[in-house]
Amino acid sequence: MICPHCSANLLRKQRSMHTCSKCRRTFALEPKANSLHLHDLRVRKLAEVLADPGRAGSPPLRYTADQLRMAASRKILANPDGSSAWLGCAGMVMIFGLVGGFMALIAQTGEVFVAIVLVVFWVVVICLIGHVATARRRRLPGEPMSASAFRSWVLDRWAEVYGGPPPGLLPPRPVVDVLPPGPPAALLYCPDPGTVDFLAASGIVENRGVALIVQGREWPPTALLAADRALPVLVLHHADAAGCLTVPRLRAVLPPGTRVIDAGLRPRAAERIGPPVRLPPDRSLLSELARTGSLDASERAWLARGNTLPLAAVRPARLLAAVERALPQGDPAEERAEAVGFMAWPERTG
Repeated sequence: MICPHCSANLLRKQRSMHTCSKCRRTFALEPKANSLHLHDLRVRKLAEVLADPGRAGSPPLRYTADQLRMAASRKILANPDGSSAWLGCAGMVMIFGLVGGFMALIAQTGEVFVAIVLVVFWVVVICLIGHVATARRRRLPGEPMSASAFRSWVLDRWAEVYGGPPPGLLPPRPVVDVLPPGPPAALLYCPDPGTVDFLAASGIVENRGVALIVQGREWPPTALLAADRALPVLVLHHADAAGCLTVPRLRAVLPPGTRVIDAGLRPRAAERIGPPVRLPPDRSLLSELARTGSLDASERAWLARGNTLPLAAVRPARLLAAVERALPQGDPAEERAEAVGFMAWPERTG
């Protein structure tokens, strides 16, 4: 690991107790001690990438804890560890059993040999049962680190050492609607509070007149829709079965004629964006999706394999660009967006 203070290349024994043996200064994160293998320099690099300071004429973006966590998880999600401790245990037992059995044969102790064979046999059987029983968990492991563990192991430790959060990180805030100062040009409904926080901090409310509506609000928002019956409602959701059901469910409860635009994240876009988070699929939600006809067969198949992608896994600049593309522009692109249900996301660069 490289010391974040003096840039010395440190072996594990040279950085005990989170202290560099060269400069004697304390660092925050030991890569061997967290499941994301994070160290201080990598967190700083991730923060720089998420802020995207290279956007022409725009200030650096702020980002949420979940966006930092998912950015730190990409390598592990892209290269999941499918190894089984049960098989390793069975292999070790068989090796020791062979050695013990061979020694018992040399000593001509038949009873001991039979006992070793029986013990090895049953232990191996138990290990194989354990291997089979945990196969689904290995195939669908979920997120490498939970949000609560990330805050405890990474962010709290970082604040303890450096006196504050990583640069650009948004603080936790109450979940509230965010409205523009004047009449809104569009409503954007998002069930993810972190994404709403990010969008509010990005300036899209003030710059584009978008009203951000969070999860838990009683629908329909009659006051806003009554003021402008043509007000479009954009929906931003996770690429999972529950998220993809948000659009058809809203269409069923909003006033007739309300224009609802699926702004993403659709499975076909999520498949291009990055490695998925693999979770056990909810068959009842998949059946409901099939009945709505809102996704094509390939997208439903992607979800049925346990693939999901949260909005926090999308790089902030790319997410913001996709939302801005989905906003009505006053040209025929609006009708195409509504018909297709998802505006084209910008291709990844770099």
